[in-house]
Amino acid sequence: MSESTNFKVKRFYLFPVLILTASVVSFLLQSFIITDSVFKDHFQQLSIERVEDLLQLKDQWAWVNYAILPTIYLLKFT
Repeated sequence: MSESTNFKVKRFYLFPVLILTASVVSFLLQSFIITDSVFKDHFQQLSIERVEDLLQLKDQWAWVNYAILPTIYLLKFT
């Protein structure tokens, strides 16, 4: 295998590794760093009902982040 072919193969595997890494980091951020208590502290000027609605909306749409992540990186790198 020539050097340029070897580089193309490595580059081919780089994209899935990048997507997997970004997904894991995003999951860790949403699960352990941006917790509900941090969210409530940040939006303390709002009523508790509104904050609960925002938390429910955040949890409901969390999957969108994982769904569009490959598209965003594909557009970024092309």
